[in-house]
Amino acid sequence: MTVKNLLDKPKKLLLFIFLLYAIVPYETVSNPLLSYVFHLIFIVFVGIFALYTGNFKIKMNQFAKFTMFFLICFIAINSVVSYGLNEFLLFLSIVFGSIVASTIYNNRNFYNLFVSAFKWLIVFSISMLFLQLIVLDTTGKVLHIHEMFFPFSEARIGVFGLLNRLGGVYLEPGTYSNWMHLFLVIYMVLSENINRPIFYIGAISMILTLSAYGVIIGIYLLMVLLLSKIKHSSLKKKFSTLLLLMIVSFFSIGYIGDSTAVKLVSAKMDSSSDGSANLRKQAYERYIENIEDYFIVGEGFSNKFGEGIASIQDAGLLLNMSVALGILFSIIFIMIYTYAFLKKNNMEILFASLPIFISKIYYYEFSFWLLFFLLILKNKQFLTYKKY
Repeated sequence: MTVKNLLDKPKKLLLFIFLLYAIVPYETVSNPLLSYVFHLIFIVFVGIFALYTGNFKIKMNQFAKFTMFFLICFIAINSVVSYGLNEFLLFLSIVFGSIVASTIYNNRNFYNLFVSAFKWLIVFSISMLFLQLIVLDTTGKVLHIHEMFFPFSEARIGVFGLLNRLGGVYLEPGTYSNWMHLFLVIYMVLSENINRPIFYIGAISMILTLSAYGVIIGIYLLMVLLLSKIKHSSLKKKFSTLLLLMIVSFFSIGYIGDSTAVKLVSAKMDSSSDGSANLRKQAYERYIENIEDYFIVGEGFSNKFGEGIASIQDAGLLLNMSVALGILFSIIFIMIYTYAFLKKNNMEILFASLPIFISKIYYYEFSFWLLFFLLILKNKQFLTYKKY
């Protein structure tokens, strides 16, 4: 091991800590605004770390410059309609997301540091969930891991009858699944390889949370990964794999269909219940009633749309984005997002990422904008980098 590698270890650990507190969701019980402040502080730390490592050099291609101009224009226009804390969070996430992505692609040292630290975050998240499951299975007690790392926050997990709903270091099972999915897609873009064991393990861990999003999208992600793996295989292997999947699915339906876990997921998907599906139903109905107000510009950043709905995030990223910034913005944004994937011929990763737009990731999340700028800032020089 070289001296440089030894010196890089503390840097990777420091960046891992910054990422943990910058992008993993937590809540400050005493004062909800404090959680936003803490997140912003650590997002700034990640940005400064990137700037310092990259010698304060920011490079953007023409596509990225056009996109930044487009984003700033729409933020400014919708700020005139109404302004609030979300506007500030969105602006900072865009600025620091572009800074970090630019440094990743233009500084080999920071790329190595960031990808290692980000992989540590994914492995740490998965490991903590598995540890929580093992402890519960062996001792019958719930290990409150979230509070160990975020003592000012309180996780919403527990044992409900015969059902265990755990989130590891995350607030709740659904939060784990939504953020794990986003993190896996970011790592796919960084590694440029969709067929790695960590993606399969991550998808399985999402299913094990027994959240509706985790079960459905975890299975979807496994299907995308498997189809990608056999894409260049012989016709015989493709047919055999698909036939095996059909057989396993057929014989599993009876057993899985009667399981407590599936009944819980079905209940949560029932819009007549008090679960997340009901919250989505309320948001969709309100959206349809007022859709003409969002065609050109949105309602801005006052968050009037979410009044009376317990968790507006459950309505999905795309809906919340179109409410705040307008349907026109959302259409152009999706076009840019899709074009960035197609330009790099990453169809598999594009399909793997699409559920993000119906996830509870909010439109001002730093990690989402990091993914976005990783897509549009990728350059040819990066293709020569070591892929993790």
